[in-house]
Amino acid sequence: KKVVLIGGGSYTEWSAEGIRHGTAGSWQEHAAMHAQVGPMSRPIQEVPLPAAAEAPTTEHPGHAPDFSM
Repeated sequence: KKVVLIGGGSYTEWSAEGIRHGTAGSWQEHAAMHAQVGPMSRPIQEVPLPAAAEAPTTEHPGHAPDFSM
C-alpha cells in the first residue's frame, strides 16, 4: 500500500519502505527549527472503504448495444 501525490512534475510518495520526494525544480522548506532525530513510525490504522459502485452504463438488459454513433 502506498500514497503518491503528483503535482507540477514534483511528487511525494509514502509507503512501508519510507517517504520519498522528488522535483526537477528547487526545494524550499521554511521552519523556525529543524531536527533530524532518527527513525520513527506509527502503527497503521486500517479504515474500511465503501464497496465500489458499478460503472454507469447506457445499455439496457435484453437490448443489443447501439453502435450507430
